[in-house]
Amino acid sequence: MVSRVRMKIVGVDCPTCVYAIEKRVRSLSCVRFFNTEVSTGTAEIEYDDKVCVLRDLYKAIRDAGYDIYKEKLYFDLRGFSGEERAALESRILKMKGILDVRVSSASGVVTVLYNPLETTREEVANMLRLFGAELITGVPQKPEGVAEKTLLYRRLVSFSIGLSIIVLSMYAMLTGNVYFADYRSMITLLLATAVAITLNYDIIVRGFKSFLLGTPIMDSLIAVSSISTFAAGTASLFGLLHVHGGFHESSFFEAAAGVIGFVGLGKYLEERLRRRAFKSLENLITSLRGKARVVTGDTIVETPVTEVRAG
Repeated sequence: MVSRVRMKIVGVDCPTCVYAIEKRVRSLSCVRFFNTEVSTGTAEIEYDDKVCVLRDLYKAIRDAGYDIYKEKLYFDLRGFSGEERAALESRILKMKGILDVRVSSASGVVTVLYNPLETTREEVANMLRLFGAELITGVPQKPEGVAEKTLLYRRLVSFSIGLSIIVLSMYAMLTGNVYFADYRSMITLLLATAVAITLNYDIIVRGFKSFLLGTPIMDSLIAVSSISTFAAGTASLFGLLHVHGGFHESSFFEAAAGVIGFVGLGKYLEERLRRRAFKSLENLITSLRGKARVVTGDTIVETPVTEVRAG
């Protein structure tokens, strides 16, 4: 039977991103249709649910270097045997909107990841309660890692480095002064550029990963251009590469630091705005779900669908 699912893919910002995701998703034999809006990251997929489950689509998108907007719930399975837990996991994966199930054999707790565009917290909790699993409330969320906590600071520092280098370069060009002329200042410039690139390691890694998989995305262009110009500047600085007399080695570092610094901060701000807009839309959908507008006399009121009666 062909099923249709709608989900929000996190990190989509260009047509090449969609191409990379589509290529990986369509490699699954069960996929019949795939379409993604570049502006919102909202995807619609048709697949044969007898051949694969939603978890396979979820893993394919993650393999492409992206993620899906999701929420999670925890359930107590300590009263279940190992065989019962395995059987329950298979049943949960067949439920509508379930992206993944992770069962801890040590704690007896199952983590259920679900797609909020396809199902709700209440629907998942009620269905698992029928299976005998109890919802665990008050579970402490996994703390953010160092990379997530420092993301804004890393982007700001790399942007500041790139902006400073470009400002000094432009000032020197307009006034005729010479910056980064001696060997010591060039080493400083090299280290500053290296720091800017390192602070955006996630963009570099994601870009080269997609490039090596044969599905280059915008991050691939950023990664290749930044690393190649940085490598060329380093080679020129140490005499391994000779450039034209009217061209200075500092230009390589200026380009690398400027590109990675500006793009890194821009991508961070763009993703924050997208997540905020999507969260507002999700809250609106949730508030309207299960309600109908009923004309009562001269007024229109919103009423739960379960309370609507004919006539």
